[in-house]
Amino acid sequence: MATVKDVNEAFVEKGLHIELPFPQDWLVKKMEILEKKDTSDSVGVLLALKLIDDKGKEVSELYYGKSSVKRERKARDINVQILPKTDLLPLRPKSDFDSDDEAKRHSKGAFTHLLKDKGYEIWGDNLLHAIEPSIHSLLESGSLDIYAEKDGRGFIAGVALRSNKEDASEKVRELVELRKKHGNLYDYGLVIPAFQDTLGVKWRDQDFWVMVNNEYLSIHRIGLFAVDNLDPNRIYPFTIYPKERELFRYMVNASRQWSVVRGRYLQERAASAGR
Repeated sequence: MATVKDVNEAFVEKGLHIELPFPQDWLVKKMEILEKKDTSDSVGVLLALKLIDDKGKEVSELYYGKSSVKRERKARDINVQILPKTDLLPLRPKSDFDSDDEAKRHSKGAFTHLLKDKGYEIWGDNLLHAIEPSIHSLLESGSLDIYAEKDGRGFIAGVALRSNKEDASEKVRELVELRKKHGNLYDYGLVIPAFQDTLGVKWRDQDFWVMVNNEYLSIHRIGLFAVDNLDPNRIYPFTIYPKERELFRYMVNASRQWSVVRGRYLQERAASAGR
């Protein structure tokens, strides 16, 4: 079997700037291309990997890599936009939130709808079988906000309205404790509003919180997902994607949109402030 280092070197030899984000001495038992997307100047691949870690344990991961490429432009090169969801929710009339309740309903409802769209069963809806007692207790108390399952694999998520120590960081702490207890049996995520200035968090402070906590979230395999204030069908991932393939593909597609949406939002805010 090839090592991660061997595979990364093979990518380089083919002119691809794609690097598997795993220790160089891990073995690659199997690598399957689930999806490939070509444009005139880039190539993206969604890989299903089976790896052997340094303890001899088999690890399954999904990884999306994208690389710029040099090639002749052809008239038939077309960038196809994939519709990320099959069933769309209506847009909100404004990006501001009038209350915490409104912001939480929007964020929780959008993420729950995405999970349903990708084939998950939702706790409190049509998911009727018994849930692990500690998770059930947290859902009942409101410490956790979303639990869903697909093909026997659960997704646990909390909703935080403000990216600060009192709200988002506390939710992260709860999710990390759950992962320490249950390990890789579940996917874990924190859901936040994409823009929180009307909730009292300036965008600079929100950006700083994400930057400071990004590595910590990634180490503990906690996804961070921001729901667009206007469009509940757009959810932007900042950290680790879930293992379920259809949800993973949605997140890969949505991650490319964040920088554009963020820039547009800040321009609109600056323009309105200058009036």
